[in-house]
Amino acid sequence: LLRGGGSRKSQQYTKQGTKQGMSRHEAVDILGLTEPFTKAEVIKAHRAMVQKLHPDRGGSNYLAAKINAAKDILLEQLDD
Repeated sequence: LLRGGGSRKSQQYTKQGTKQGMSRHEAVDILGLTEPFTKAEVIKAHRAMVQKLHPDRGGSNYLAAKINAAKDILLEQLDD
């Protein structure tokens, strides 16, 4: 589902899980966060969602891509 190489930030997601098409609001909703939040909270929420919806545990590739994109968007914005 992921394509490209290099660092995590350089990877692009396929389908509607693209980082470019996701708003901050959507990313916050996907991870179940409330404002304000820290990097640690983003990582913790991402980990919990991935454990529940990982494709190897019966989840879908699409949902995993959306969860990963949400985490990347929020972490990038917190770095700015």
